[in-house]
Amino acid sequence: MILIFEDIFDNVSDFISSCNKLLKKKLIETNTKLTEDIQTSSHIRITSSGLYYLHNLANRFVYIDLILFDTPIDSDECFKKIFEKTIETEKYQDFEKKEKTLSRLERSQIFVEYLVDQEKMELCSNVRIKNFDDFKDLLTESIYEKFISDKEYILNQSGKNIHVDFEQELLNEEDVEQRVQADSPMS
Repeated sequence: MILIFEDIFDNVSDFISSCNKLLKKKLIETNTKLTEDIQTSSHIRITSSGLYYLHNLANRFVYIDLILFDTPIDSDECFKKIFEKTIETEKYQDFEKKEKTLSRLERSQIFVEYLVDQEKMELCSNVRIKNFDDFKDLLTESIYEKFISDKEYILNQSGKNIHVDFEQELLNEEDVEQRVQADSPMS
């Protein structure tokens, strides 16, 4: 596996370091059952915890909203958008939970869209990857789709049932009240 990774990405030390971190967190395991280093193993596999992170947690709003602060952003434009949304989010008071949640959702969506773009650029720029069928499906597109589903669920549960594009202005309080009343079964 290390040789395959080296053929594709040409960075064995990064692969070993990343796998060792995953191993210590028990997100992967080796055939030798060692928990410190993968180098003496011939095989690794994902654990149940690792599958949970990959298929559930990685695409949930609450997780994405947390990790965006720990992820380096290579795009000045994206960083500026996330920063502006963070400032906007922080200005809301505790009683303005719906508005604060909407702002956090938008900030997280900007972040996930950034991740999708970064993955696409990396795959396009690496000639070696283009020859491997395993890299045809983008990991981040699946995360994005599940995040959008999570976002719509949260908006529906909050009683807003609205879709906001980033190019649009946020709805003011009167507009939100009108939409909530219009969507209400009592109206």
